[in-house]
Order: sequence, then structure tokens, then C-alpha cells
Amino acid sequence: MASQHTLSLQGKQIFVAGGSRGIGAEIAKALAAQGGSLVLGYASRKDAALEVVASIKKETPSAQVEVVGGDLSSAAGAHSIAKDVLAKTGGSLDILVLTSGFSEMKDLSHLTQESWDKHMNTNITGPIFLVQALLPSIRADGRIIFFSTSLCAHPAAIGPGYLPYVASKGCLEQALRVLARDPSITGAERRITVNAIAPGPVNTELFLNGKTPEIVDRINH
Repeated sequence: MASQHTLSLQGKQIFVAGGSRGIGAEIAKALAAQGGSLVLGYASRKDAALEVVASIKKETPSAQVEVVGGDLSSAAGAHSIAKDVLAKTGGSLDILVLTSGFSEMKDLSHLTQESWDKHMNTNITGPIFLVQALLPSIRADGRIIFFSTSLCAHPAAIGPGYLPYVASKGCLEQALRVLARDPSITGAERRITVNAIAPGPVNTELFLNGKTPEIVDRINH
């Protein structure tokens, strides 16, 4: 009989930014089931984060889960969140998962400075400065995992309203390519990997925000 290998994250300290809902919440549940000690990040809905904690505890009673709130849309906010996370983890981290994001359908004719800035601040500025703040505390052989979108690789599915969202995620992908080649991060001394997951359509609040049924159908097909 072939041996079955099960991933164990026992003893690993993990921060899931955006872990209070959607993809982040499901990832948090899976990581907890494999033994990881988690901190879940939320922007404003502490109640949603605590619901995820309760769900994790129900499925994995031995799980260690904390929550941290904060605005991940500026360098200052990112550094404040990092400080709170490290206070929960004892000063070190093994895995950083960045699932938080913002999406609003705005074509060029309806695009505003406010919407553009919110996309850029939430989808790239905050995540990059969170990595900056946490990097000194990430252990050797650690993991940094960003979330992008499959739309960056499949332009046929992009409608005009995706302008600010895809622009921000495209910037993020280019930034992480640079980070992945930074020897101070991924070199022989620390061996931290930097990757992105680019999921297709997932029925989450973020994905459905501002989309008509026709747009959702076009993306799904």
C-alpha cells in the first residue's frame, strides 16, 4: 500500500491577513486543521473574525487561534498590524498569507481618484509594507503567499469595469517577482519563498461586489 503523506503545520506560527471571511477564512480553517497556530486579520468586522474562530474551534478543538484588527491600506497601518501580530505569536512567524483585498467595478468613465487609491492602497501598498514590517521576524524556510487573480493571465475575461482591480493586482504580481529574487529574502541564509496564488472565480463577497449576473456568468464561462 502506498504511504499517505499528511501536511503537518504543528508548531508553525501563521498570520492570515483577511482571514475573517471568504477565501481567507477557508484557508485559516484548513491551516488550523493541520496544526498551525493562527492569527486572523480583519479590517473592521471583528464579529466575522470571531465567527471563524468559533468554526475552527468546533472543527479542531485543540486549535490555537487569535484575532488582530487593523486597516491594511497604508504603511503605518501595516506596521501597526505587524506589531500586534508579533505580540500574539511571541515575536516570530513562519507563514504569512495575504488574502485581504478590495474590488469595485469602475470603468474609465466612472473611475474616481478615491476608488483608484483604495484599490492601490489595499491591494498593494498595505501588503507590501506588511511584508516589510514582518520580514525580520519570519523564520528561515518561511513562506510568504500573496493572492492575486486569474484575470491578470486571462485578458479575455476582463471587462472595462475591472480597470482599477486588475491594475492593482498586476502591480502586486510584478512586485512579488522582485521580492522572489531578493537574496536577502530567498537566498541561502533564509530560504523564504515568495509566491502568489491566482484563483479563478470564487463565490465570495469580494468577487460578487458590484457585478451583475451577466458579468458573473461571463467570467465563469
